[in-house]
Amino acid sequence: MTHIVLDLEWNQKKYKTAVRSIGEIIEIGAVRLNDDLEETGMFSMIVKPSIYPALHPYVREMVHISDEELDTGTRFEDVYRAFCEFCTEDCVLYSWGLEDIEILMQNLAYYGLPLNDFTRCYNLQKAFAAQMETEAQPQRSLAWCVEQLGIEELEGEYHRALTDARYTAKIMKRLDMQAVYATQPGEYYPTAHQIRTHFTKFRTLAEPSQGLPKCPVCKEPSRVFPDMFSFTNNNMIVVCCCKDHGYFSSIVSRRRNHDRGVNARRRGRNYPGK
Repeated sequence: MTHIVLDLEWNQKKYKTAVRSIGEIIEIGAVRLNDDLEETGMFSMIVKPSIYPALHPYVREMVHISDEELDTGTRFEDVYRAFCEFCTEDCVLYSWGLEDIEILMQNLAYYGLPLNDFTRCYNLQKAFAAQMETEAQPQRSLAWCVEQLGIEELEGEYHRALTDARYTAKIMKRLDMQAVYATQPGEYYPTAHQIRTHFTKFRTLAEPSQGLPKCPVCKEPSRVFPDMFSFTNNNMIVVCCCKDHGYFSSIVSRRRNHDRGVNARRRGRNYPGK
């Protein structure tokens, strides 16, 4: 079995909204380990952005990736294909917290890529808290844990994907992994099925046959922000913008039509600002 310690860096929307925006992956870093947790390979690639052309100010401050690096990056689909080749078929993912896994699944679904390439993932941040903390503590940062364990400093800065993946792999070697396997189910959260269902709704919205959401004021077709969405049961809420009347939200309900399969029913409502 191959063990893959994964870390991602991602970008996000520049302004706050009432709905969630997708985190666009801009770097994938990983360390490959054998069953003895010996390092057998490293992976690092920059992703050229296609959703957000500029870095969020907070992201720019945290990560150490230049605009030039992003401009010369590789398409997400090609980076992910190379990552899968690096991982090999029989592998397990490990990450510091499960947010990286959720972001990965979001991006796979956004680009219409398979969601079942990986079936097991373990949260090493949770494992550290369970094995190394004597009392309930807030989630510890990777840097804090590295310092507490006296792990030798690596070349490279924190918040670069490969550097963080290498530090996470070193922490992993200090943990009782049999206890981790016994206490964690090894499943994604949210599950691949949930994410696939959500993005099926997104693709329904994007189908040309469904038309564009109409402004609730002038009833004219309006621009859709496909990266800004939220889900409530069987409905999806997306942010739209009318050139004359500004922003509004469109509630998309998927309905099964016996003659034409699944189609979308839209209801627009005013949306206050950016």
